[in-house]
Amino acid sequence: MLKKCVKRAFVFLLCVSYLVINPHFSFFSVKNVYALPSSVMVKGTSVNVRSGPGTSYSLLGTVPLGYKLTPTESLNDATGNGKTWYRFRYNNQNAYIRSDFTKEMSTYVYDAAFENDLNIKGFPESYKEALRDLHANYPLWTFYLQNVGLDFDYVLENELVGTRTLVNSTSISSYKSNEDGKYDYTTSTWPTFDGNAWVAASKEVTAAYLDPRNFLYAPYVFQFELQTFNANVHTLAGIMEMVKGTFLDAYVTTDGISTYQPDSNAIMPGFVTPMVPSTDAGIIYPGSELTPYDPSQVVVPIIMNNVEINAFTGTSAVIPNIETLGPASGVGISSSKSYPEGVGTVYNSDYYGTESSYNFTYLPQGNHTYAEVIYDACRQVNVNPYVIVSMILQEQGKDGSDSVSGTNAKFPGIYNFGNINAYAADGLTPIENGLKYASTAGSYNRPWNTKEKGIYGLCDFYANSYVKLGQDTFYLKKWNVQGNNIFKHQYMTNVLGAAQEGQLLGSAYDETLLQMPHEFKIPYYTNMSETRYEVPTGDGSPNNKLKSLSVANYILTPTFDPNVSDYSIIVDANVNSVLVSAEPYDSKAAIGGVGNIMTVTSYTTAIIYCVAENGSIRQYNIHIYKKGAESMQVLTPDTMITPIIIGVPETPTNIQNSYNNWSDIVIPNISDLTTVQIGVGPGQ
Repeated sequence: MLKKCVKRAFVFLLCVSYLVINPHFSFFSVKNVYALPSSVMVKGTSVNVRSGPGTSYSLLGTVPLGYKLTPTESLNDATGNGKTWYRFRYNNQNAYIRSDFTKEMSTYVYDAAFENDLNIKGFPESYKEALRDLHANYPLWTFYLQNVGLDFDYVLENELVGTRTLVNSTSISSYKSNEDGKYDYTTSTWPTFDGNAWVAASKEVTAAYLDPRNFLYAPYVFQFELQTFNANVHTLAGIMEMVKGTFLDAYVTTDGISTYQPDSNAIMPGFVTPMVPSTDAGIIYPGSELTPYDPSQVVVPIIMNNVEINAFTGTSAVIPNIETLGPASGVGISSSKSYPEGVGTVYNSDYYGTESSYNFTYLPQGNHTYAEVIYDACRQVNVNPYVIVSMILQEQGKDGSDSVSGTNAKFPGIYNFGNINAYAADGLTPIENGLKYASTAGSYNRPWNTKEKGIYGLCDFYANSYVKLGQDTFYLKKWNVQGNNIFKHQYMTNVLGAAQEGQLLGSAYDETLLQMPHEFKIPYYTNMSETRYEVPTGDGSPNNKLKSLSVANYILTPTFDPNVSDYSIIVDANVNSVLVSAEPYDSKAAIGGVGNIMTVTSYTTAIIYCVAENGSIRQYNIHIYKKGAESMQVLTPDTMITPIIIGVPETPTNIQNSYNNWSDIVIPNISDLTTVQIGVGPGQ
């Protein structure tokens, strides 16, 4: 027994001594007890990969949205903050990624009926793997293929026209366009559009967010969900959960004035005015199903959503006709269910046994939560209320903006929850123009001079302007690739907009709602690549243009222009070198190929490189001819056999040189470049 104690003490002291001499060791850097998933997918746009399980370890790189990896070990964070990291192989080395930035991929069990359904609908193979994963998790979901009938590159080029597609000005540089007119090389800045916060999106990020295959996993897949109202899925509780911690988690004062008309199919309109709830009372929402047992009694048992409650009007159980409804009328309830909701029919006890249906109007005068107002407005116009919440938060942000504060100096008391018609014009900011639209009498019950009217107006606008016109998903709202108005009537310019709204929408569903049936319409384009268009991850200035290029004592032909790559000079036959100088627009750029260039042959080309901070390279060429040499003219590929490069024969993959039709030219490695010559001897 003593020997065992001594042995255990020795082991303990050995561990302590190891900690003393190895201060970076942590008991938290041990294998986690949680089960290790066989495969995971990155669910963040650009997620850091590190050399160890913690943010203090060096950064090895980033992985894009949808990147799949196979964890080999699960470890706790080295600092003990409760986070979990996965070890995996990355660029032939061990790397670590935070587990909460990944999503476990379920093991798909072959489902013949599901596979047959995918084949009948025409889903390409590049879509199927992700859809199988979704089916494994949510077997009641239904997927439809929307064959757009347009070439992917054609759509991409059109979406890049003008300012149709923008990104936030704080985005990484690979998200931003470096095309002329969308990037200013003279100042290394991006001009802003649609206000100061937005710049033109790059072709790469636009292609990635246009490609539906990048978002076929929850919650981003909800940008493809059909957007009509479903009372079995869309609940007040879901909306309230969705708005927690945002400016929508508050009360709205409603005026009870109706401008919406009852359903034309109604036999006899009934109307229920809810009273402000007390601590032991709930609300009968407009549109709730009421079935009185005996309308002659003062207190009438009523079944609402399978819950028995008591309803009364004070003297009788008559639900008043809408024409005779006074401001003090109301139906109070007492129920253990605080907020019963539902859509159904009303039995008007004036006409006992006669069913009366009615699409109810605004919530009555009083204080109601934003969630209640949104729910009621969406139910009326048959739009998914989670969609409206996602739109509002996408447009206004978590804390709201001047569009919904009612305190704008030029348009006080006006509200535009969807930023409809919000663009910079006529000396007005986007917000001011949106509020100008909202303040003008017209369609969708404008002016929107109360928060209530602003929300109802947004719902009415969206239903009639998008959902009913075929733009019935977030994706189609951003990328209008259907109907007769393609590339136009697009709700937003933000390239990330559809994906972000889909994420918000999907996050509103709890697991119970996720397991219910959902329908998704997923676009497909002709001539898509076999693999996904990946989200770019690079950063740094893209400015690879020269501000000046010169040869001492000589004049370039043509005159230097940062956008022109080829120049020439003529030197005397006895000149054996020239001095080339260059200056970049961006101080962060590097230059190669300048200095003394040897001109020992009759024809020499000096190749100058400007390397941007982000690694992109632009090449400039100075063709140097000697007087009296046989090769005074610019030689064509047909008159020469092998141009010779003096330098290191290694070609960076991102160099684009001017000799695209000379397949045997070798471009030197930029890091080893000092001077470069191309020589052509007489007769070659």
